[in-house]
Amino acid sequence: MTAEIQTEMEKQFTQQLRSLGRHGSRQRSVVLRAFLRQEQPVTAQELLYPVKQEDISVSFGTVYHTLRLLVACGPAREIVSPKNPTQYERATAQCNHPRLVCKDCGASVGNRAEVEQ
Repeated sequence: MTAEIQTEMEKQFTQQLRSLGRHGSRQRSVVLRAFLRQEQPVTAQELLYPVKQEDISVSFGTVYHTLRLLVACGPAREIVSPKNPTQYERATAQCNHPRLVCKDCGASVGNRAEVEQ
């Protein structure tokens, strides 16, 4: 993801937060940037480490609540599993495939190639 796209997404996120009556913050921007760098779905706990590398003062609660706001505002999508922690992935126009989640073990599979394996 280019720096220009990332900057534009930060601006859009801040505008969407304002429309929800919330404010943007430096810590939310740190979480957003770390989230946008992720290539695979992540849990809030998994995202905490890259966030802390950029800003040690960001708490787990801030990461979790910011991810929930990202889902509400559109840049993120939730992957809910009955047996595993919720994961979050970038919501992109190019990626609208459904995810299959095993009811027994909670594993998620994202595309036909993965299903056939």
